[in-house]
Amino acid sequence: MSRYTEEKIILCTSQLHVSEHHKVLLESMLMSDSIDWNYVLERTLEEGTTGLVYKTIKGMGNNYLSKIPCADAFSTVYSETIFRNTLLFEEFKKVLDAFEGHRIPVILLRGYVMIQTIYKDPGLRPLDDIDILIRKEDVLTISDILFRSGYRSPPSYPLLFIKDGAMIDVHLDLAGSSRIQSRRFGYNEEAAQWWQHCKKFLIPPADKSFTVQDSSYEHIFVLDTHDFVITSAVHLLKHSFGRLIWFVDIKEMLEYERPHFDWKSFRGRIEFLCMQKPLYYSLKYIHVLYGVSVPPSLLEDFGKELNVFEKLIMRMLLNHKKVYRWGDIVFLFSIENLKERVKYLVETYFPRREVISQIFGISHPALIYFFYIFRFWQVIFIGSRECTRLLLQVISLFCRLRK
Repeated sequence: MSRYTEEKIILCTSQLHVSEHHKVLLESMLMSDSIDWNYVLERTLEEGTTGLVYKTIKGMGNNYLSKIPCADAFSTVYSETIFRNTLLFEEFKKVLDAFEGHRIPVILLRGYVMIQTIYKDPGLRPLDDIDILIRKEDVLTISDILFRSGYRSPPSYPLLFIKDGAMIDVHLDLAGSSRIQSRRFGYNEEAAQWWQHCKKFLIPPADKSFTVQDSSYEHIFVLDTHDFVITSAVHLLKHSFGRLIWFVDIKEMLEYERPHFDWKSFRGRIEFLCMQKPLYYSLKYIHVLYGVSVPPSLLEDFGKELNVFEKLIMRMLLNHKKVYRWGDIVFLFSIENLKERVKYLVETYFPRREVISQIFGISHPALIYFFYIFRFWQVIFIGSRECTRLLLQVISLFCRLRK
């Protein structure tokens, strides 16, 4: 069954700043009586954009909102997201104060930063956890601070800290190379120098009529805009482009910075880090589907080296097809050396013992060898299933294109 209209509504409403073109499309689609709003609700919950969809339609007027049979469900999700995020922010504020008190430098990442600086509404973006980047030499100090604050770590995941539902995910790098070391073959992260390109975290005042004021923190940072977009695109690829909200984050960051965004410097930074392919997927997506102005030469040059499989993945993304677990394979083609590709594949699917223990949540060393055997059968089973799913999606895509 075709869900073209529903998917188009999800796409057009899942944004903070809706273009005039999308507003016209929405006005024509939202008055239809044949829309499956339960499907829209379920899909936006998966995509993490329910709050944005609700706020966009509500902003268009009651005539449109009243056409939604499950409008109360959208409102409830929005309100619950505000409640959860507000509690999380209040708890995390205590953690930030503790880090600052110990003069421990921390870089805030992704969703928390977007809510505080771009969305400015805790109901518009769900947070499963708060991600932070720290220096390796600060791991023990950070762990001690969090333990004394009441956080605990799962035995197999020492850098994840949990307290009453609040989760803080501590990162030592921004592309997962501390877990899968051979990821470093696909880009030049060692030269990234994230800490030299970050800037002090500024807390926007509650009253939007005021300008942004300096926060009281001297050791809490965020990435500069270029690195924020780059690392967000890498995160998207690492998670197989799994949620629309991650594309929207990039789109809204670029829209926010558009008046003075330096595309030439941005391109130079991408090429210096050898991250052209990960950035191509995100930039192409938001350019085609959201109309974000991206220099044509950048898209053309970054897309030249894509092989048939990569072009297929891009085509599927633009046609709202999920690529599920194929992000690891897509990333494989960012690695040029054949030997390094083999190392990456082996380590990705049969990683080090400590990573296996994290994947399966085991702590007893004797069980690890058993789970390597289980991992082999898991790769065979899941690989076969995903290949079949991909084949069916390709057939569906080609049938749709022929119509």
